[in-house]
Amino acid sequence: MARHCKDALVLKILAMAFSDALALSPLCAPIKGHGGLKATVNDVHAALHDYPYVMKTDVKHYYQSIDHTLLLKQLDKDIADPFIWRLFVQFIKRTVERGGTFKSITCGISRGCSLSPVIAAYYLKS
Repeated sequence: MARHCKDALVLKILAMAFSDALALSPLCAPIKGHGGLKATVNDVHAALHDYPYVMKTDVKHYYQSIDHTLLLKQLDKDIADPFIWRLFVQFIKRTVERGGTFKSITCGISRGCSLSPVIAAYYLKS
């Protein structure tokens, strides 16, 4: 099994295990089991008779703006197992390679990973 596949599997398992364990708000719709886009649209539709306007917002570059120090301090309170803690640190503090150049990421989390929505929702708790 290729290294990338193993990494993706570990991240998927972490996402599944910790979406409940980290006590995320049920209002975080992107988290699996919280309803997703369809539930959000249904909730908005059901509330339309009470409100004259609806506004959709999004935090621009939210994933890229997550502070590693704050996130790790937050996780330190909730993750007791040192092995699991190191997995989270490896996910957060990572190095990327482009064209032979390596860059250490000092802020933000990766997009398009199964663990990213869980971590992004968790970060909002503080």
